Amino acid sequence: MNISDTSCCGLDEFQDISDEPNNKEILKKMKRHYHHDSWGESPNSVEEGNLPTFILFTGVTKEKYGSNLEKFILKNKYGTITKTKSKLNSNSGNQITAWIWTLNKKNLVKKLNTIKVEPKDE
Repeated sequence: MNISDTSCCGLDEFQDISDEPNNKEILKKMKRHYHHDSWGESPNSVEEGNLPTFILFTGVTKEKYGSNLEKFILKNKYGTITKTKSKLNSNSGNQITAWIWTLNKKNLVKKLNTIKVEPKDE
């Protein structure tokens, strides 16, 4: 999975979430991506200002990784979700769904700061 910036600083995109074996691995990727290091702070420190307001992710509707991530976000109160109806992706022939996650930064930062990760080159 990759986390990509968009041209809007308030919106990032999760790409290839189907590559992750579980949602805890997604949180680890988020920790690595959003840790605060511009002034030499610990790679294990995330602040609310490091996070975007929204994250976009998509998934093949019949595969459950997108809806599983949605349930994980809602269950843990990491934010709210706006979901599209399933539509045909003419590029792949698959029915896909898109989700926009509005982050609950307070809850998410609290969780991310409990996760220990080693810095990695991305």
